[in-house]
Amino acid sequence: MLAVLLVALESDEDRQKFIETFEQYHARMERTAKDSLYYEEAECQQSDN
Repeated sequence: MLAVLLVALESDEDRQKFIETFEQYHARMERTAKDSLYYEEAECQQSDN
């Protein structure tokens, strides 16, 4: 997915800025995504009961 996004950016400067931003926020984005999945799973389990 990252490779697709990098190809879509037109200039080397844009690509570099994207890479820097991605590296800076990657861990936070991953944590947020995992937390969201955990929350949705917990809601599904509650509605099943």
